[in-house]
Amino acid sequence: MTTSQPSPAPWRKDFKAHVESMPMPTFVLATIDISQQYPRARTCVYRGLWGSLPPNERNPAPRNPDIFESDMPVFTTDARMEKARELCPPPHGQFDSKGGIPGTGGGGFVEAVYWAQEHGTQWRVRGEAYLLGPDIDDSNSDRSREIRDILRTRMRRRDPPPHWSVDDDEKEGDWSFGREVTVHFGNLSPAMRGSFRQPPPGKPLDQSPLPEDGHLGLGKKIEDLEDAVARRHFRVVVIVPAEVDRTDLSDPEHPRRWLYTHQAGESDAWDVVEVWP
Repeated sequence: MTTSQPSPAPWRKDFKAHVESMPMPTFVLATIDISQQYPRARTCVYRGLWGSLPPNERNPAPRNPDIFESDMPVFTTDARMEKARELCPPPHGQFDSKGGIPGTGGGGFVEAVYWAQEHGTQWRVRGEAYLLGPDIDDSNSDRSREIRDILRTRMRRRDPPPHWSVDDDEKEGDWSFGREVTVHFGNLSPAMRGSFRQPPPGKPLDQSPLPEDGHLGLGKKIEDLEDAVARRHFRVVVIVPAEVDRTDLSDPEHPRRWLYTHQAGESDAWDVVEVWP
């Protein structure tokens, strides 16, 4: 990490409060199918902000030191799903023999739309999305290193200078992207972890799994956080926001809307403009 610490985005506090107060924090994720030039949309589950997953007593995964936070929303997906391919446009769209994303990748443009009904507010987050796989900490992977660097520029310490200590420096050195990915896997229920052992999503039922995929099936429950098959398919997806569009409809007689635009090259610089809703 650099010594220059970014500040929280001006929209972060309200966005986090609104989304985390939702009974089920779902959102609509829009992508582009490059092969057909069609938009695609589906409902996903918000999994917190990167680097600052809240403690969960049911999560058996060893946690990273609690020293970082960010403004980057997270969700999880299966590397074999269509949206994973849509998040990896050329020249980074490399797929394995079964049509999945073989490791860490991404960089495709997305828009995530959250409707916080209790607050009468719609949030639209636009930016690039990156899939973090088992090789995210691989020092020999140029792509993994590139993505780690991209995310690091938008991460910050919870306690900025001058509150740093030698102990905090040691904790920073012990923080790893791979451990954070495992924490997200552990945060899922055993049944949800088991979904990453299902047959390839979207394939016809009459196409049986390949012989070497005999370990796949429905209704599996996984306790082992290092289950090789499930972890090969599991991905954490991090959205790096470039624009945030907030529309407040809580007062029908006085609706309001703000556009937040991140300044390229600046880790914490945002332009804020209020516009007509």
